[in-house]
Amino acid sequence: MKQFLWAALALPLCAAMAFAQSAPATTPSTPPVTTPPPPGVQPPTGGPNSLPTAEPANVIDRSGPVPGANSFTEAQARTRLRDHGYGQVSALIKGSDGIWRGSAIRNGSPVHVSVDFKGDISDD
Repeated sequence: MKQFLWAALALPLCAAMAFAQSAPATTPSTPPVTTPPPPGVQPPTGGPNSLPTAEPANVIDRSGPVPGANSFTEAQARTRLRDHGYGQVSALIKGSDGIWRGSAIRNGSPVHVSVDFKGDISDD
């Protein structure tokens, strides 16, 4: 009976050693590469069809407007300015370069504003 007990205990031990020896050799894998989104792009939150809840930090562009084919209407340009803290938007005119330009008040001071074809806002 003792021999049977020893055999029963030795069998799983031998099997474990056999499996350990037959494990395939692995090579180190390349770590995953994560690329951040382009500037001004935020991944959607809250589901597959949701939009970002806040504008990216670079919406107010200090380098100046970029000319291009602008698809914004005057009302959309005014709304975009208002949503970014500009009040009393006036004399908003779309130039031949596709940039909306006008005047507004921000933080109590009058500023000249522009909205380019990407929706970026510049002021001076």
